[in-house]
Amino acid sequence: MSDKNKKKLILATGIFPPDIGGPSTYVFELAKELTIKGWEIVVVAYGDEGGANLDLKVIKISRKQNIIFRYLKYFLAVLKYSKNAQAVYVFDLVSSGIPGVLAAALRRKKTLARLGGDFLWEKAFSQNWTDLPLEKYYKQKKSFKEKVYFFLNKIFLKIISKIVFTTSWTKKIYKENYKIKEKKSVIIKNPFPSVQKDLETKKDVRKKIIFAGRLIKLKNLDRVIKAIVNIKELKFDIYGEGPEKENLQVLINDLDLADRVSVNKKLKHKDFMRKLQSAYLVIVPSITEVSPNTVLECIKLGVPVIATKEGGFFDYYKDNLIFIDPMNTEDVRKKLHLILKRDVYEAYRESIKSIDSDRSFKDVAGEVEGLLNSL
Repeated sequence: MSDKNKKKLILATGIFPPDIGGPSTYVFELAKELTIKGWEIVVVAYGDEGGANLDLKVIKISRKQNIIFRYLKYFLAVLKYSKNAQAVYVFDLVSSGIPGVLAAALRRKKTLARLGGDFLWEKAFSQNWTDLPLEKYYKQKKSFKEKVYFFLNKIFLKIISKIVFTTSWTKKIYKENYKIKEKKSVIIKNPFPSVQKDLETKKDVRKKIIFAGRLIKLKNLDRVIKAIVNIKELKFDIYGEGPEKENLQVLINDLDLADRVSVNKKLKHKDFMRKLQSAYLVIVPSITEVSPNTVLECIKLGVPVIATKEGGFFDYYKDNLIFIDPMNTEDVRKKLHLILKRDVYEAYRESIKSIDSDRSFKDVAGEVEGLLNSL
């Protein structure tokens, strides 16, 4: 396709390779597939290093400056490169959403916004404004500050041309609370990651469960630690960094679990894949997790995983996966006890293998292209 006939798209994201994280990988893989389809892609992201090895333009806005200057430079970058673009695709409502959507509006360009999480709930949880899961949080009374954030969200959602949800569960929450019209929203499910099987791993003979991720309150690791106090057969390895690391270590010591529960430094993704494939069980116990990539990795590899029912995957996989009530320590304990039974464990592995895990980034790119062409 000649440059003259190429369609141009701006991908406005918070992170991009070499930064590590789910959103970073998602945007990189989407950019790669859309480039193959003939799109001219420009990525605008925060960061202080170059982009990935891909035939596209990557504009990095340094984080080492005042937030106002960061947002202003981000806004100007999107404004500049969106001049001849068909649309601007933002990957959150705040860090890329605020400057990206405003620049697109000024250019009178169509905007897409992918909502893989919820900024308001995450902020409320981190600030101790709530201890409830996402869906229940929207039903509780809000403070003045929360109402301001909610109002700003509502304004931005009205400006955006199409809102992309990763699950029908999230779409329902936004439709009920932000009154989003059906024709304005679309579901583009996450793809199953491309994973390398059998990375020189040996199955751990001990019944070891693992968790990897940022160590913050909403990951709900304290309940898992409390749940295994009387389950002597289990060991629990936690990998990650974050503000809750010290608190978790204190809890482990208080419960005299240092011989069975460990908090370890975060792993590179390839190392985590090795740990994952050798583990007895992986757990994703978050208070809410919309569409966790770890669960998709486990399904792809056929590794037993227990996930939170407060999220978008419960409706999709409730007949195949084991879910926990993240607010109920006793339920966590019961599910862990259940998975220790050999017949249950083997049947569970077969149930996971029966899930269709063929969806790829090529499929996602095709759906995004269709959406763009329909604008």
